[in-house]
Amino acid sequence: NDHRFPLSMLALLGLHTLAGGDHRLAMALSVALLAAVAALALASLRRMRGRTCASDAVVPLAFLHFGHWPNLLLSFQLWMVLTAAITCAWIASFAAANGRVTTRRALLAALGIACLPLLGGSGALSAPPLACASLAVAWWSARDRAPGSRAASVVRGLGACVSRATFVAYVAGFERTFNEQNDDRLTAQLATLARFFSQGGGPSRFEPWPASSALALTCFALVAVAALRLAREQRSRGQACAFVGGLGALTSLGVGLAWGRSAPGYAPGLEERYATLLLPLVLLVAFAIELAAREHWRPLLRGLFAALTLAGCVNGTWGGWNGIRALRDDSLRFEAAVASGATSRELATQSVPWMFPDEKDLARLLAELRRAQLPPFDRGAPGPELDRGIGPFGSFALQTSRGLPEDRIAARELAGREVAALLDPGELQLELAGDERTLALRFGLLPEANRRCDGLEFAILWRPTEGPARTLLVRELLPAREGEPQPEERVALALPGGPATLALVTRNAPGRPARWERGYFADLELR
Repeated sequence: NDHRFPLSMLALLGLHTLAGGDHRLAMALSVALLAAVAALALASLRRMRGRTCASDAVVPLAFLHFGHWPNLLLSFQLWMVLTAAITCAWIASFAAANGRVTTRRALLAALGIACLPLLGGSGALSAPPLACASLAVAWWSARDRAPGSRAASVVRGLGACVSRATFVAYVAGFERTFNEQNDDRLTAQLATLARFFSQGGGPSRFEPWPASSALALTCFALVAVAALRLAREQRSRGQACAFVGGLGALTSLGVGLAWGRSAPGYAPGLEERYATLLLPLVLLVAFAIELAAREHWRPLLRGLFAALTLAGCVNGTWGGWNGIRALRDDSLRFEAAVASGATSRELATQSVPWMFPDEKDLARLLAELRRAQLPPFDRGAPGPELDRGIGPFGSFALQTSRGLPEDRIAARELAGREVAALLDPGELQLELAGDERTLALRFGLLPEANRRCDGLEFAILWRPTEGPARTLLVRELLPAREGEPQPEERVALALPGGPATLALVTRNAPGRPARWERGYFADLELR
């Protein structure tokens, strides 16, 4: 899914090992990365115009204000910071040099885009547009007879090809994260896209987002116009490719977010952590003013850019400060509960949702941290951290003894009865004494399988205490058309007899990829 980020996880492993488990070293690295990119942006602006302007002071403020706190105070978010840093560095390396960069800088840029698909969904979505733009710049540079231009173009081309290869490896076996609340309507996805772009001037949860969204989209359109103007002249086509690549990366991010994270309500797209991903827009606007605006308009545009960026920084700092204070208060309450000897279950109950959205998973994670003796979690009481049992099902005559995987099996009310809901793959196991002779039950697809499922296979397996296992039933159900009820079947089977484990299995049909398959078993009777 979109949380495949081996590169940042490898970096975190090394940093945490080096710091003895202290997460603050990775947090410091995130700050250092944003500071380094801000310094690179200032150097690029100075190179474009030959001097530094007072309006450049807002660039480091945009990169380092408190609005980025979700990505700076959570070391796990290093993948998102790396995505923004690599994208900004790529834009600066091409835009400031008119596509004519040294082989060393080309090598660094190529290495960056090759690493992007290893940084989760944000990096994988940013990589294809940047790779395509790199190939275009390599093409124009290869036609340039300047010393070193051909070598640099070869490096950029190879980096783009490696980036595409790693992107293909990333999406191999990709499954869209299932979210029952996801809204697939085009209007909802466009609204999420607009909210996402509203973060371009800093997190906008604390202001009317439509205004900031309109402003960000206006800046987006102006950068696109600047790219078209630069593309008219052969000597500036490398810079135009840099603009197109940056805009393409932002568009890809926004569309991917709208497709995967739209849901009813106000919040989708307004999460503060997305502001860091839109930092490239700040650079694109600053560079567009210097490279495409007419000379007599530049002072006015610089002042307007500085004023709007500063307003976004103030907004982000205000909202970020409130968020940091809330996080501090929640952390202090958590530490006090740990010191008082609260169990993992009690800690999870009071720490949802600010620490983790799911209470059961959080209790399990806190228990693992306590057993690993990591402070401050090691001071918690052992206690009953988690109910690992599957729990009773109202429509089952005999309750299950085991199930795999337990965290994906749950009781579910359907048409006035409680059924056992399983995700693909899932398995319920019942221990039979040996005197059971017949089995009757129902099975079918859950309602949310509509438009998301490509079929699910149901199987009933007989595993005797002695002797080989047998398959009693295999049946595949296909989802109903939109507006029609999902299929359900009732079966009655004769059992071989003798002590055995009866397994009720849901699995994907052979040769078909898993796609939100959700099935259930119900009305189980053994006689």
